[in-house]
Amino acid sequence: MEESQLGSLDAFSLSTMELFEHGSTLMEESVSRTNTEASIHLDPKQAYESEQVFRPNSKPKRSEIVSLLHSTEDSKASSTKSLSRSNSEGKIVDCRFKSAGCTEKLPKGTLYEKEHHQNCQFRPIPCLLQPSCSESVPFHNFLLHHMNHFIYPIYSATLNTSVIFKTEDFKDNQRWSPRWMNCYNRDFFVMVSHKLPGMWYVWVWMLGSPDETAEYLYDVEISKSSYRKLGTFPVLSVRTAFDEIEKYEACMSMTDFQVKRISQIRESIIGSFEIDLMIYKSKGHTLSPYGH
Repeated sequence: MEESQLGSLDAFSLSTMELFEHGSTLMEESVSRTNTEASIHLDPKQAYESEQVFRPNSKPKRSEIVSLLHSTEDSKASSTKSLSRSNSEGKIVDCRFKSAGCTEKLPKGTLYEKEHHQNCQFRPIPCLLQPSCSESVPFHNFLLHHMNHFIYPIYSATLNTSVIFKTEDFKDNQRWSPRWMNCYNRDFFVMVSHKLPGMWYVWVWMLGSPDETAEYLYDVEISKSSYRKLGTFPVLSVRTAFDEIEKYEACMSMTDFQVKRISQIRESIIGSFEIDLMIYKSKGHTLSPYGH
């Protein structure tokens, strides 16, 4: 297991008690896609409006998006191969996270030193609730820290939940409390964010390296009443910055107009929309017809 918010902690409609109830019903991690497809994909022939997610040919394909995002991380790691050892050969240094508790001694200027700092169990990780929580915690305490925020895992590869918001949320940058999913012996976090001048994003981070996340995809459907928006996207490492996710469109995105239409929100009234999401391993899998 590897690595890896304005908005109230109860922004999703499920209460802490409901999360405990979900957590008490452990689902087998070899979740059958066949048994869950019905809750994710509605019949495209149904007689109501449906907005599907397709990318123009000029946009990068899903495989290209994943490659671009992962190459960003790979380039950071590969840059260490060119480090000069002439001035540091044989010199042993402490881990830069010594003050947090790491006792490792490292050969300075080597690839091993760089890789250790990337994977050190004591490296600081920002809380997923930033900016409402500005704390950075050691990696080995990452999950416990979020439990202290009353965020608990549901043991399932499928998620059905509501996102609740106010009209004021359209006027500011917001990030809602993550939904924590544990499946395939991995920890995933479903994130929802609003960013000015008027875009909404839904994406999935995994506590793992880019290489580890590369084998996972998720289907997502945003809906309410007769309106829906669907797509298939790559799961991304928590090391992948949100700016990169937004740049490569590696997530579900919606405009303020679309969210208002989905939620049917009116002035001074709380709005909401439903999220149906399923995580699965991509190897040997035929993508949803709604994906790109």
